[in-house]
Amino acid sequence: MKKINILPLAEKEIDYSLLMAQAGKKSGITVPSIVILILFAVMIVFAFINPFITILLFGTGFILAGIDNSGTIRHNGRVVENNTWNRLPFLIIGIFVTLFGICGSISMFNKSIAAFAAKIVLALMIATIASILIGRLIYLIVLSAAAAGRKHSCTCQVPYEHDDYAPDGTNIYKYYYEGECYHFMDHEGSVFAENTGFDNTILIDPDAPERYYLKSEFGHYGKNLGKFIVTFILIALFTSPVWGFMLFKSIIDRGSQW
Repeated sequence: MKKINILPLAEKEIDYSLLMAQAGKKSGITVPSIVILILFAVMIVFAFINPFITILLFGTGFILAGIDNSGTIRHNGRVVENNTWNRLPFLIIGIFVTLFGICGSISMFNKSIAAFAAKIVLALMIATIASILIGRLIYLIVLSAAAAGRKHSCTCQVPYEHDDYAPDGTNIYKYYYEGECYHFMDHEGSVFAENTGFDNTILIDPDAPERYYLKSEFGHYGKNLGKFIVTFILIALFTSPVWGFMLFKSIIDRGSQW
């Protein structure tokens, strides 16, 4: 039975031309620091003039952070790839804060339209956040299950060593099994963190040597799932007065209709 591979696999040959193409296709754009400084200065000025425009500018700053592909992003103390997915929280926060700023600005001229627009924005924000949380939960469950399966099947321990660097500076490591050389990439620097110089070994699947397991690279998925579930429960408890009141009100309204 062929195994489904969700996690990365090692390769016998590294295609550097493909890596060069990937390195040149970074998602997003580079936002100059001067733009952020100007935006911050203008926001301070409007803080004393119009709070709604200040909110709009604040949201714009988050949007710029969500499209800026320069610099590094840290998550749970780990440096992660600066891609669109990892910048998505900044982008979403920025969009909704900006929309609320626009609604506030409209309220200066027409409060009824602004109130209606604010309700729509709030509903969209709640739906978006709920979708992201549920999607993230499913994503972590799938990755945790894949990592557990990979760990179970990788029973052969072999040494590995640093081999080369990808065009974007990513470390490439190699290991040997039955005379064949396999390469794998360390996108987040996790392998280097585990590498002590004394016990640089990796677990591989003897039936499929390209399948490898390193605790530092795949072991954090289970921990992240646990942290996410705890955070999810805390958010539910923290917001319980809101959704509890809405649920109670809905029950009362239905009861009055009967």
